[in-house]
Amino acid sequence: MPVKKHAKRTAGGKDSQSAPGTVAQPIAGVSEGMSLAAVEADDDRDHPAHQARAMSRRLCHVFRVRDPEKYAAEHATVWPKIDELLRGIGFKNYDIYLHGDLVISFMEVEDYEAAAERYNASPDAVAWEEHWGDQLIVGEVEEGTGWPMPLRHVWSLD
Repeated sequence: MPVKKHAKRTAGGKDSQSAPGTVAQPIAGVSEGMSLAAVEADDDRDHPAHQARAMSRRLCHVFRVRDPEKYAAEHATVWPKIDELLRGIGFKNYDIYLHGDLVISFMEVEDYEAAAERYNASPDAVAWEEHWGDQLIVGEVEEGTGWPMPLRHVWSLD
């Protein structure tokens, strides 16, 4: 999840670590120069659905992966220590979807900031992230967690 070592890509398809002369594919519906992920807004905190789940937080991240088949295959059998760690730090739900090289992750976690801190401090998580090396292409990174910037929540059917 922390993405400090990974490339940054803007919506226009610019990838800061692409090979010279290559251009990444732009993301449909996103303007040139925009960050791949949008900033999560706190304005949904007054929404009744948000208040009903005040003890947990739902987040969605979007990023790209250099080798989608490798990403899918290796996530079919996530390391047991990572699975155990995520459950132990308060993840109630975590789903990852893949569309081409676009990764969409959805998580529900009890205390996101505390979970991120505990995850980032775990030797198992550090090994998992190092295993992925430069495979992840992430836009804006959230200060404090080192994870991709969460998307802005706009609506829930709760």
